[in-house]
Amino acid sequence: MNEEQFIISVLVEEGLVDDKMIRTLRTKFHRMIDDHNVCFADKDKKKAMDPELVYFHLKQQGRIVDRSTPKMRSTNVVRVDMSSLTRERLPGYSEWLRDHWTNEGPLAAKRLQRAARQHAARTALRDAVVATTSAARQKEASSGPLASSRNVDELEA
Repeated sequence: MNEEQFIISVLVEEGLVDDKMIRTLRTKFHRMIDDHNVCFADKDKKKAMDPELVYFHLKQQGRIVDRSTPKMRSTNVVRVDMSSLTRERLPGYSEWLRDHWTNEGPLAAKRLQRAARQHAARTALRDAVVATTSAARQKEASSGPLASSRNVDELEA
């Protein structure tokens, strides 16, 4: 018995789902994949869920919209730039994948975004410190004792 079979058997035994529910879920899963394959006429047909398939269906459901779309009351809508100059197969997919998708869900995506911003801020601060330190060292080197004695020698000549 593999993991899927074990999980399904436990759910059925516990009375949480029945055989009809399992057939319905399997049918829905295959329809979602078939819709995507028909729409894109993929050479390599999808056989499993992946982020592209999730994006495709969320967009179809109106849960992902273009940034220029008038605001709606729903808080479950994600806004992405679908007017991309690149010819993406799914406009806005790259932005959504980068900013909103993780295998752990949207809260994890927000934590990742926050960590990336903090990392960028630390990197910028470190670069500023290095630049300031380098400039101070160069200034010190140009106005150090050797530089001043050289200037005196030039003035005497």
